[in-house]
Amino acid sequence: MTPGAHTVCFTPSRWAQITPWPSALASTSCDGDAAVSRAQVTSIVEDALRHEALEEALVAIYVWGKGWAAPAAAADRSHCERSWPPTIWTRHWPVRSTR
Repeated sequence: MTPGAHTVCFTPSRWAQITPWPSALASTSCDGDAAVSRAQVTSIVEDALRHEALEEALVAIYVWGKGWAAPAAAADRSHCERSWPPTIWTRHWPVRSTR
C-alpha cells in the first residue's frame, strides 16, 4: 500500500455548521459526497499548523477520521458512491449501521 494513499468519503454539507472550515476540503455548500486522502489531510494539517490555524487542523483530522471507506475509483475523483447503510468497523468485526 502506498503511504498516504488511503482515501475516505465524507458529506461536506453535513459539516456546514463547523467553522473554521479548511479551504482545501470540498466546500460545505456542495451537495453530495467528496473524497479526501490521508496525504491530502496531512498537507492540510501541515499548512494549518504553519499558519497557527489549529482549529482547521483539527477539523481536517476529524473529517478524515469520520469518513467511510472510499471505493478504489474515488482516489481519482472528488465524489464517492455511498453504500447505505455504511459499514462501521468495530474492534473485531464490521457492523451495518442502523441509522
